[in-house]
Amino acid sequence: MLNWKSPKEQCRYWIASTLLWVVAFSASTATASVLGVLYPDAPPPYRQVFSQLIDGIRDQYLGMVKLYPLDTSTDSTTLQAQLRNDGVDAIITLGRSGYTQAEQLTSERPLVSGALPLIPGQGTGVSLIPDPEELFVQLKRLSPNIQQVHTILSEQSRWLEPIAQAAATRQRIKLTIYYASDIASTLALYKRLLTHADRLRDALWLPPDRQATNESVILPILLQEAWEKRLIIFASKPSFVRRGALFSLFPDNERTGRRLAELVGSLQQEEENLGIEFSKSDKLVINQRTAAHLGIKLTPAQLRSVYRTYPQP
Repeated sequence: MLNWKSPKEQCRYWIASTLLWVVAFSASTATASVLGVLYPDAPPPYRQVFSQLIDGIRDQYLGMVKLYPLDTSTDSTTLQAQLRNDGVDAIITLGRSGYTQAEQLTSERPLVSGALPLIPGQGTGVSLIPDPEELFVQLKRLSPNIQQVHTILSEQSRWLEPIAQAAATRQRIKLTIYYASDIASTLALYKRLLTHADRLRDALWLPPDRQATNESVILPILLQEAWEKRLIIFASKPSFVRRGALFSLFPDNERTGRRLAELVGSLQQEEENLGIEFSKSDKLVINQRTAAHLGIKLTPAQLRSVYRTYPQP
């Protein structure tokens, strides 16, 4: 039995006991929970992307994080045995090779994926595709007078319509979506849109759709004609900004890594139907030549928030 000399001594005892319990609990959690991260052993500059994702995962995950770099010689049977021997009880896959390896693993471990343009129905994870709402937010900041956004989708991208429409409504933008069956009909729709669009109130969104943004046929014609009409084009794909689109959003890799770790924790708590989330980022990528041509002048605050500009000096 403990005999307290004073209330202050009793208080000190309980504080010390609580701290010891917290330390012991944290240590047991770290040793009991092992997260395996499967990622490609990629050369620079791609290696930096995966390093940033892993930094975010490590920042967020409370347990142990073990890394499994993959290359063309990686064997799924050997990998499965290694994961089992290391006591891995949850997995994050990064990139195509990690995702492919995970499909071959026979496991009931919680599985989360990232660093891919994932769409709904492809498990749980964070897609490379930027959140349409964050694109609409940036559009209103750069050009507050825009009232309507036009975009074209193929049937394979119909899943995007309700998500984008809800995002546009929240940002008080009218979003008009057209569907095209092939590249020829897509190009015809774009030409009609460019003919009738009002450059002061309309903008064109290049969505995450390979047919609608065909880089060899459609994109060069579209960017040239939009330039001549002085119409705003913004894109889900950051590389289109280098080619002349006004802006896009670059992935925030550390933020994505933290979110991937959060999703693992949710799955470990037996939450279900988490699905695929869009990439969240405020890393604005902008083409300054296009902005100047459109008469868009960035404020000092906007310039400070820009992550990357084109053309680069």
